[in-house]
Amino acid sequence: MTGPLDAFHYCQVEFAADGTAVHPEQGAGALALADDVTDLLVISHGWNNNTAEALSLYKELAGNMTAVRDAGHEPQLAARTLGLVGIIWPSKKFAGADAAPPPGAASVEHSDPTLARDLLGLADAFPAAGAATLAAAAKLVPELDHSTSARTSYADLLRSLIPHDTTSETGDSLEAFRKLDGTTLLDSLDVAALAETLAALRSMDQPGDDSGGIQAVPTGAPGDDDGGAAGFFGDVATQFASKARALMNLTTYYTMKARAGLIGQASVAPMLEKMPSTTRLHLIGHSFGARLVTSAANTLPDADRVRSISLLQGAFSHYSFSGAWSPGKAGFYRAVVSPGRVSGPMVVTHTRNDNAVGIAYAMASSLANQVASDVGGPDSLYGGLGSNGAQKTDLARNDQDLGAVGTEYDFGDRAVYNLRADTYISSHSDVRGPEVAHAVLRAVAATD
Repeated sequence: MTGPLDAFHYCQVEFAADGTAVHPEQGAGALALADDVTDLLVISHGWNNNTAEALSLYKELAGNMTAVRDAGHEPQLAARTLGLVGIIWPSKKFAGADAAPPPGAASVEHSDPTLARDLLGLADAFPAAGAATLAAAAKLVPELDHSTSARTSYADLLRSLIPHDTTSETGDSLEAFRKLDGTTLLDSLDVAALAETLAALRSMDQPGDDSGGIQAVPTGAPGDDDGGAAGFFGDVATQFASKARALMNLTTYYTMKARAGLIGQASVAPMLEKMPSTTRLHLIGHSFGARLVTSAANTLPDADRVRSISLLQGAFSHYSFSGAWSPGKAGFYRAVVSPGRVSGPMVVTHTRNDNAVGIAYAMASSLANQVASDVGGPDSLYGGLGSNGAQKTDLARNDQDLGAVGTEYDFGDRAVYNLRADTYISSHSDVRGPEVAHAVLRAVAATD
């Protein structure tokens, strides 16, 4: 797809699960677009399972950026032409318990009667061989409640699906997930504590609604938490009805997290390297898409190649940009901010309204036997960027919140701006509004 997306010149580039280009000619289209504009915005969706959902995010955010710009809030951009490249990658959210069963799914007697069909429903999230693995796991479901060997085999089958992740950072318990024996792994998933944590997150006061004088483009239902990583974290009664389901969810979580890092590192970064040096590059990512664009920036060989990065409810560790989150240990993506791949501002939206990121790290904490009332908080090893912003990061600033359209942000070069977003972001997927669009555009405008 090439053409206008609201007032932006637009093209998209689609990658397969292994990072190969689905349509190689799209890369040439992105390069041509970069030649025609002064500023190229490259955006990645998070945990969506089809192109239509990704395009919904891109269209609504672009529409609100256009409305903000047309209202005269960004006069610095008047002489600039903006292009938008939408990254499309195969990301899978979890099959809900109310989904139609896939062909061949059988009803089983088990404390979670829909688990077997939901396992089969995940087949398209993995390479072809994964379907057989998931089918084998589904056959074990009737035995899980009373057979230790079935539980062990079930766990071993699921985690065999997860690819090696060369971009894995601290704080996600992937090592424990891989190494614990199957029964111990399942026992470590304290489902009751996870449900309690999720209930506590959901009980928080919801933010008010102020459009800041700009009408939001009315597509989708951002408050539903149905995009990004949120499909993982639906109703407690369905998503945490059994430890076996929680393990299924974690398998998909780790797989998509690894995939985002791989595609950013091996596919998007080489594409960005080919862009003309005269074109300003700006990266935008939501959820695991934030990890994708960060991995791309981290892989670029040249300092200051990217002008700005906007990470919207990022689903990765809040220590990723730290110089020393523990003595002698830097965050995995430290090089993005120091010595620096970004010459201008990095904008990070965060809020504890984000149940998705909060519960993801609650699950990681559970594997490490560290579930507590403050799980996922700013002082926890198991904390996410979208919940807390960049922590233990010397270049981070915490003196500005995500504000109404027209807010005069003080964005400078080579700094990380943690924008607390409680007022304008009500859930993990609520990143399409005019307030978010304004902050992203302000970061773009702050660059020369």
